[in-house]
Amino acid sequence: MNKCILTDAILTEENDSKAHVLPSALGGRFKPKGILSKTANEALNDKFDLPLIQALSPFMALLGGARDRGENKPVRMTDKSGQSYSVVFGKSLELTEPKFQEEKTSDGRAYKITARTIKEARTLLGRVKKNHPEFDIEQTLKQAEVKESYVDGMLHIRLNIGPNVFFPASFAIASVFAATKGMKIHSEFKTYVENFKPSSPPDEPEETRVVAVMPPDTFYWIPSSTWFKTIAEVSHVLVYFGDPTRKQALFYVELFNLPGIAVVMPYDGSSTAIHTYGVDILNGTEIGVYVDEIFLQSTNWTATHTNGDKELFKLSELKVGKLLGLVHSRSQSHEIGRIMEQELGPPDGRPFTKEDIGKVSGKIAEFMVRQIVQHNN
Repeated sequence: MNKCILTDAILTEENDSKAHVLPSALGGRFKPKGILSKTANEALNDKFDLPLIQALSPFMALLGGARDRGENKPVRMTDKSGQSYSVVFGKSLELTEPKFQEEKTSDGRAYKITARTIKEARTLLGRVKKNHPEFDIEQTLKQAEVKESYVDGMLHIRLNIGPNVFFPASFAIASVFAATKGMKIHSEFKTYVENFKPSSPPDEPEETRVVAVMPPDTFYWIPSSTWFKTIAEVSHVLVYFGDPTRKQALFYVELFNLPGIAVVMPYDGSSTAIHTYGVDILNGTEIGVYVDEIFLQSTNWTATHTNGDKELFKLSELKVGKLLGLVHSRSQSHEIGRIMEQELGPPDGRPFTKEDIGKVSGKIAEFMVRQIVQHNN
């Protein structure tokens, strides 16, 4: 009978739980049973999965990452004036909250309302009617304008992709993944999970902030040589490599093409063991991960970068920049498609005419010029 790798409880039909090796909210689909009890799964979710999801879900939202169930939650972004918007790939931007402005004028009072829906506008107009009983809400709604416009300037977001989130999550993923392949888990896995306290949010006051204790045998591992290949533009990659000579296994995790993290674990096999998992984030399909076995056998399994060094910062900046460049490219293509459908209707297989091109070319040109101006600013 299988035992839970965290609690040692005998697994039964009642307490067995799917082990989300990678969170579903981030596009993970590998979730075998016979590894974790429901209690253990909840503990790993609260301590490791949830902080990881909070840190990385903006990429899922902006890229339009494929989930096995549910939809990506919008991410909050702000413009240069501080106005915040809910952003998710494939949908129009929305204000995170409506606006209600009241000003005194020489003639009395002026109200300016910006709402996201008619229902919301009706609610806000109720505040006007409270002060002016004679005010006619329905008549005013007939005069309301529905406007659609592009945001002026670039949008901004704050990301938290440091070791306080990534290292603990990678350490947990390593042992769960190893267990799914019948391999040894890290000897300190249980103790670490039991004593772990997630890091506080970055904006927590320094005097009360909790900093996560870093797990053992876990480090940034970003060799200068390319040692694995996938076919996806953006992917999650897991690699387990058991070396009988070292009596150790190297586990490697790379999420959203960001800097990779390694965990060294015990290994008692008599032959080399290689287990991989990869998923294409943009379409949700499982992909092959092709590993250079000779490289892994011959290279050192030690940290290639330390947290805070300039090279790591530049590398992280470069990788995030590439991701955001892809976000921009995908969003641009989607918007051009939206303009064409708005002007010409849904695709029906008919060939384009000169008239069709005339209808869309002006609006597409206007959109592209705006993109160039925003980029230059």
